[in-house]
Amino acid sequence: MACNRWARFAENVFQRNPNREVQAVSEKTVEVTVETMDGETVLVKANVENKVEHLMREAARELGIGVDIRVYDLTFEGQRLDPESKIENTSIRNGSRVRLERRPRVG
Repeated sequence: MACNRWARFAENVFQRNPNREVQAVSEKTVEVTVETMDGETVLVKANVENKVEHLMREAARELGIGVDIRVYDLTFEGQRLDPESKIENTSIRNGSRVRLERRPRVG
């Protein structure tokens, strides 16, 4: 009997908000925590087919800062990520934590 109640509950939830079902089964979306040098963090959702550059720009938008990707790096597990690489071609997975860091000035 409990199974029937649960099935009815789940059916009602998804009927009221059909997008929940789509979000629940989306294998192409990742949620990544982006940490800044100041210790601020933001959660960024992205399609794995997007470039790493997208994560950088979305994080900057959420933080209210302008990120010129030429002066910042996004690192994951100590490795600099190429902004032109697709997220799916990196080691980033759902729930990963990356760091947005300013490049050292030369000269």
